[in-house]
Amino acid sequence: MVAEEVRILASRSAEAAKETSDLIESSVAKTRNGTKIAEKTAGALGEILNNAGKVSDLVKEIASASHEQAVGFSQVNQELAQIDRVTQQNTVNAEESASASEVLSTQAIQLQSLLNRFKLKGQTKH
Repeated sequence: MVAEEVRILASRSAEAAKETSDLIESSVAKTRNGTKIAEKTAGALGEILNNAGKVSDLVKEIASASHEQAVGFSQVNQELAQIDRVTQQNTVNAEESASASEVLSTQAIQLQSLLNRFKLKGQTKH
């Protein structure tokens, strides 16, 4: 009976050793798989950081371009205001010229009327 128990114990010991070996192999495989996943994750995180930097650079470029556009719009608005002032001054000048033309026209008519009163030799009065 002692021999039987020794065989049973030896068998159990062999089974336990096999189970332990299987568990160790499984753990090693899982550790390798985990390492691969960690490496892939690290690579993906590296790409994310790289792309985040690119996005940040693009946002800076957009902000700079927007600022330049705003400055350009401001300059256009200033120029349009200047054109408006010049247009208004031209309108005033045109009105003044029209008024002066009317005055000159009236004075020319009056002068013609005065000249018609004079009589030159050999000319009959109009």
